Amino acid sequence: MDYGEKFIIRKASEDDWEDAMALAWKTFNRFVADDYSLQGVSNFQDFVTDNGLYKMFLINEYHMWVAEYEGEIIGMISLRGGNHISLLFVDGRFHRKGVGTLLMTELWKFIAERGGDECT
Repeated sequence: MDYGEKFIIRKASEDDWEDAMALAWKTFNRFVADDYSLQGVSNFQDFVTDNGLYKMFLINEYHMWVAEYEGEIIGMISLRGGNHISLLFVDGRFHRKGVGTLLMTELWKFIAERGGDECT
């Protein structure tokens, strides 16, 4: 299927938080969790459910972008500390469709607009 220009990449809103973190958790469990110890999986779950992280997002100290397809959040990327990619997840149905690239491009534009040139 050709998705063409049907993906929308935008800065996440407060209303997107729960869906984006649910996507991160679901995708982590499906594709990544088997490579982690039980403690590592627990630590990741604590991270994506942390109220402190959410508060940082609300005051614009933790940035997030989402990818949408037909009104559904299908990808997300977040930036912490000005230059650290904190999370990057794309729903498995949309792997290898360019969603991750679009999210990275949007993040790079944001960093460049703020005068940064490095991302870790």
